[in-house]
Amino acid sequence: MPDSPHRLAAGVACGVAVSLTPLVGIQFVLAALLAVLVRGNVLASAAGSFIANPWTLPAIWDVTYLLGRWMLPGSPGEANPNTLDYLETFGAVAAAVLTLNFDLLPGRLRPIWVPMMVGSLPLAAVSWVVSYWLCRGLIARYQARRRERLQRRPRRQRGAGAVGATARSTLRRWSVHDGRAADHRAGAGDRRGVPMRAGSRNEPRGESG
Repeated sequence: MPDSPHRLAAGVACGVAVSLTPLVGIQFVLAALLAVLVRGNVLASAAGSFIANPWTLPAIWDVTYLLGRWMLPGSPGEANPNTLDYLETFGAVAAAVLTLNFDLLPGRLRPIWVPMMVGSLPLAAVSWVVSYWLCRGLIARYQARRRERLQRRPRRQRGAGAVGATARSTLRRWSVHDGRAADHRAGAGDRRGVPMRAGSRNEPRGESG
């Protein structure tokens, strides 16, 4: 996507940062809004949001939950995420939203969602900085190499055109030279084939009577 390295890197960083939060279902929207705030590329933010996928979400949820439990005051420093059923929890949240029955949300969601949200904030900030600078350097180098290739291409075309023009000019000179040589040979043949006139200087004189 054509854009400056800053805008592309900022968009990707926004998507990566938001994907570490437990705001499942609205991550694309939040990443786009954050990209607009930092003047990043919105499409790049959508691409960065794919960091959160079925293969990475379990690890992201475990890390954010453990970090949040450690950061919250009064929470135990250790927790076993293997005893948590994230799919059941978020499935219950989705069902509550669809049925508009929010009675079970505080008791079901708070013990898991709040530590995950708290733990995701520092991770999101660090991931934004790291992914921004990493992507900006890679994008800048890629665009510089692409510009160099595009600049070398017209030079090659001009060089090929100059070689072709030189070859055509040489062929024209050769053809003109060959034509003149042919005309010269034809003229010489015509002069040799003309009979000598009587009384010419080269004609032998007869004996006088």
